[in-house]
Amino acid sequence: PADTLRGAYLLSEFDEQVLTDFVNRLNPENALITLIAPELEQTDQISRHYSAPYRVDPVDNKTIGRWRGAVDTSLALAPVNPYLAKNYPLSEKAGASTNPTKLGSQNNTTIWHYMDQQFGSPRGLFEARFSTPALDTCHRVAQTELYLALVRDALGEQTYQAGLAGLRYSLYRWNSGVGLRVNGYIDRQPVLLDQVLNSLINVGWANDDFDRLRTTLIRGFRNSRKEWPVRQLFAQMGPLMKGSCNHETLADQLELLKLEDMTEFPGELYSKGHARFYTGGVLSAEQALAMVQATMATLKFGNKGDVGLFEEVVRLPEKLSTQTIEVDHNDQSVLLFIQGDEDTLAERAAMAMINTILKAPFYTTMRTEKQLGYVVGASIMHMNRVPGLSFYIQSPLSSETKLADEITQFLIDFEHQLDTLSGADLVRFKSALLANIEEKPQNIMEQAARHQESLYLGFDDFQFRQGLAEQVKAIEKKNLLATYQRLFLDGSRRLLVTTGQAAKKDSELRREDLLNKNIEAGQSSFTYPE
Repeated sequence: PADTLRGAYLLSEFDEQVLTDFVNRLNPENALITLIAPELEQTDQISRHYSAPYRVDPVDNKTIGRWRGAVDTSLALAPVNPYLAKNYPLSEKAGASTNPTKLGSQNNTTIWHYMDQQFGSPRGLFEARFSTPALDTCHRVAQTELYLALVRDALGEQTYQAGLAGLRYSLYRWNSGVGLRVNGYIDRQPVLLDQVLNSLINVGWANDDFDRLRTTLIRGFRNSRKEWPVRQLFAQMGPLMKGSCNHETLADQLELLKLEDMTEFPGELYSKGHARFYTGGVLSAEQALAMVQATMATLKFGNKGDVGLFEEVVRLPEKLSTQTIEVDHNDQSVLLFIQGDEDTLAERAAMAMINTILKAPFYTTMRTEKQLGYVVGASIMHMNRVPGLSFYIQSPLSSETKLADEITQFLIDFEHQLDTLSGADLVRFKSALLANIEEKPQNIMEQAARHQESLYLGFDDFQFRQGLAEQVKAIEKKNLLATYQRLFLDGSRRLLVTTGQAAKKDSELRREDLLNKNIEAGQSSFTYPE
């Protein structure tokens, strides 16, 4: 215990001879340089374990001599870290958890502020989430991915010292816009925020960086075809249910982009939309408002236009819909998604309870007893406020048809197991589910994540988890059984996604198929409150 704070190493004495010997070995003669690139063709050997082609060349004396003469005598200690905090104010520790308050809401701009009174922490969080009509096509989405990659790349060296000083930032894209987050010690947060904001507006447009990052993004999106089949099925759910762009489409659009297409893009991205800010921790309301004003002014964000902060989710027709995707893999895989009828907490609680009860039996039946595959599971798959449950199997032996039939038969058979569930078992399953829902945040960042969870789902009263827990506690066996029969057996809203060789390439067309099947029923998607 006495050495706990020393960390992973115990450096107890200074041995000059050992260090000198080590430093003397850091020379060009001892250098081993490895180059890995797809265009290298002049190889003459094959690795024994991985059958990869390679070549080993000695470094000639002329090159070593040039390296020895290239010593940079300007090397020096790093300058003073501009992000290092001078003050570490702590939030109160009154033991009470309070909800965020709204500092302002007008012209499509909403500002939430949470002053921590529970953890006594010197940390804070600032997040701006923008919804913009500029992301109305997959071409624009691809532009956004490349734009954010360029900004992150430019900020990499500049913000390295911020990480050392306990400050972090992130830039991300979501289905309807972009987001910016800064967190850590609050004293220098405005400095980091200004750095990020300036980079978002003043992008260093260089051909080399553009080509390098575009190639990296394209390769990453294309490589998604080499993922496990079941992962590719899950990746299709966003394009099918929310209208997001799949990886193949984004790669295709990136191929078309040129540097001149990007220069005016930041101004178009922030020209109009909806901005929601969340500030939390030890940041004061005055500090939070100043950071909001700096963000809006630097980005010149046009807070106007009819743009919401919630993603629409397709309402599946009351029958089985099937989709097939091509995968570059020999295994077969299926994903059955079952959607709730309503976007209510009662429906969400019931599906979460059903998942808690059946996920272990499903795994045991499919994986252990029937040995259908090595990737098997049942899991919650809520989409925003819309509850859902997924069942998936990946198999090297069984066909997609057999896997789908086995899942269907399991759901039919499980009705009896649910019908014979004892009162004591129901209480036990409730306790397990409630333990997860009611778990107390352990730090300021977890508390902020709970607040943002409520905001993302449209619960501005921040009672999402409390309301969900109340619905779980109210579940009775007869009602649970009735919900199971309605959602899992009788005319349920199902989407079966399978692997195969005859898939349409454009997932937008498949989404339109789902919408068209249900338009006659009167509602093709779920809607959320503003």
